[in-house]
Amino acid sequence: MEEHDEMSAIQIARMSEWLRMHGHTADEVLQCIDYIAGKKKEDKKEESDTAKVDRPSA
Repeated sequence: MEEHDEMSAIQIARMSEWLRMHGHTADEVLQCIDYIAGKKKEDKKEESDTAKVDRPSA
């Protein structure tokens, strides 16, 4: 049997739905997806830091 290293969008959506039905919060669902994808907290922090936009003060 062939092994798959990636989850399809449908599989992720079904997992998300299952977690929510079993009482998990949206934040916990995202943490689970990040964990499965192999993202670490440091990776997420770097992404959020680069996503910030400097806005001039009025």
